[in-house]
Amino acid sequence: MGHMVAMPHPDAPVTDRTFVSVAIVEREVDWGAGRGSGVRLVMLVCIERDNPVAYSLWHSLSGLVSNRRYVERIVAEPTYENFLEVIADSYRDA
Repeated sequence: MGHMVAMPHPDAPVTDRTFVSVAIVEREVDWGAGRGSGVRLVMLVCIERDNPVAYSLWHSLSGLVSNRRYVERIVAEPTYENFLEVIADSYRDA
């Protein structure tokens, strides 16, 4: 994705519930040639089967991860509380 973010996900829905697992790493991870800077924020995204509303999660996450300022704030202070604060700010700014 760039901006220090990777969002691996299955090609098709495979779970009965939607979830996002987050990892914030201390050192950049090389996520593959030609993808820009290394990755510091990994968000594993699984969208549940048979719930079209769950797909709106992609729109919500895109505002967060496409803004370098938000991502930098998350990796600068990798706490759960800060992560939630940055998400709330991204919704307010949308």
